[in-house]
Amino acid sequence: MICVSLGKVSFETCQKILREVALAEIRLDLMPLSLAEVRRLFSRHPHLIATFRPGRFPEATRMEFLLAALTAGARYVDLDLESDRHLLSPLREKIKATHSRLIISYHNHKETPPAAKLRCLVREAFSLGADLVKIACFCRCRQDNSRLLSLVTLRRGVIVCGLGPLGVVSRVAAPLCGSPFTYAFWEGEEPTAAGQLSYQKLKSIYELLAEALAPNQAQRENDFELALRRRSQKNMMENQDFGGQEGKERQKADKEADKENKKVKQKIKQKIENKVFIESIKIRGDPAKYYKIDETDILNKIKFSEPNIKEINKEKVNHKEPRLNKIKKIGKKDQKRRGDKE
Repeated sequence: MICVSLGKVSFETCQKILREVALAEIRLDLMPLSLAEVRRLFSRHPHLIATFRPGRFPEATRMEFLLAALTAGARYVDLDLESDRHLLSPLREKIKATHSRLIISYHNHKETPPAAKLRCLVREAFSLGADLVKIACFCRCRQDNSRLLSLVTLRRGVIVCGLGPLGVVSRVAAPLCGSPFTYAFWEGEEPTAAGQLSYQKLKSIYELLAEALAPNQAQRENDFELALRRRSQKNMMENQDFGGQEGKERQKADKEADKENKKVKQKIKQKIENKVFIESIKIRGDPAKYYKIDETDILNKIKFSEPNIKEINKEKVNHKEPRLNKIKKIGKKDQKRRGDKE
């Protein structure tokens, strides 16, 4: 999914753009809106993110606008991890009361920190009650993109954004790797962050990717949404409420599908382990020579664990020992006979 970030646009332009997109971020610190326009905007569009970055306005003004957006029906509220901790407590109850979701974001406009620090930031944000965590860092090299994308697999609900020209890779790849969505600007308007691609360009990139998967135009149009949401939709379901009976059935079906996938993977893994065990027994020596049983008997009667392998080896050694002792006894008898003859 693509989230269009709207900054320095008028109220009328904003309304026109929102008719064309499914998800948008309203930068209340950049957009010249009154409280009445904020309420009107968020009440008409159900999937909007309310963001009011610190620094340009008093804290009382920020709180007033964020509360107005929540009351009107904002789906998400974005708060900064480092500078908005004082707003978490007063806004948390309002977020729960309005069934909204909390995004806690971290921004670093100088560099991409080491992977260990990034993981700590993600865990800290979730511990503060975040439903989604956004990590936006300046990319100085291409390796910084892979460091950011690795966070997507750390936990569901992580959004990563590479800042700067080299950060474009992570912005394009993030939804395909499992990020709930990526940010873009509307063509003809100003970007709200360095490295953002336009919504139109990003959409065309995903359409090209979908075109390789679908043989005809009708299927391509469907696969545009699938290619974009297949990885991210599961993350969104874990981090937002689906109302009604349809949402419950959808979640139940997903859980059952996950269970079936786990069972299939476990069976495949067990078959591989069994095959490897049989081959290892054959390399050390065919068990049929010692036990007169075939492979199916081994699979049915032996539990494949490290202690059992040791027991098998021990039994094989013990099985050979009587034979060796017998040879030694025969040798001693021959020596006695030779001594008697002499």
